[in-house]
Amino acid sequence: MHEYIKQRSSNHWLLVLCFFYLTALSTAANADKTQALARLQNLVNNPQEAKKMRRQVLSASGEEQVRYNELRSVFEKELNSVSSSLPRKVDEYTTMDSASLSGTNVAYKYTLSDNMIGIEHQKEVMLELNKIVKSGFCTSPSAAWLIFGYEFFYFYYRKSGSYYGGIIIDAKTCGFE
Repeated sequence: MHEYIKQRSSNHWLLVLCFFYLTALSTAANADKTQALARLQNLVNNPQEAKKMRRQVLSASGEEQVRYNELRSVFEKELNSVSSSLPRKVDEYTTMDSASLSGTNVAYKYTLSDNMIGIEHQKEVMLELNKIVKSGFCTSPSAAWLIFGYEFFYFYYRKSGSYYGGIIIDAKTCGFE
């Protein structure tokens, strides 16, 4: 079961990572795309620098806030683009139903198939998903959005509509606060 969860999570994670890489890349000119990703990755790899930048973002002046708002606008456009293509099968057992933004809260809703291996072991499945999703997110350039105050919520439901479990990722989760 753990191998299945890791594979399913990898597929899910790739979908989400693609979304955030596109966001990071869309803010940079063609010649600077590699540098933009490298800068984001370096920031994420150095939690002390990420903390420092987060403090700067949170205490930014009006002029600096305008620049950060431009980045937020790019983020919102990318999220809307992803949302408009949903629902989408992530893998054989998982469907990404929605992606939404409310302020700085990003919520993803997934439906898990009743045929998923180990679905009856809710606690074990959610513990494994929690570990894999957080580890993958916190070590990717996508985590840089946490510095700008975003929080990510992953909600999992059964096919019947009943709540299965959730994962929350914020700046503290990744050591940026």
